[in-house]
Amino acid sequence: MIRALTDRHTYHGWLWIEAYQLGPDGDAVERRELFLMPAGVRWLTSPPAIRRPIRRHPARVG
Repeated sequence: MIRALTDRHTYHGWLWIEAYQLGPDGDAVERRELFLMPAGVRWLTSPPAIRRPIRRHPARVG
């Protein structure tokens, strides 16, 4: 999170923030503005594990 945008009027309990979107390596890749309810935000202590898709072989028919 960069900062809260307190000059914008919102519903009670909601907030506009300015933040960076992080890439897989943890570096900032894009700047974003988000409308959120701070009570529902969870701060991560470490980055989430990268999930790789499971490769499946096609089923044999016949």
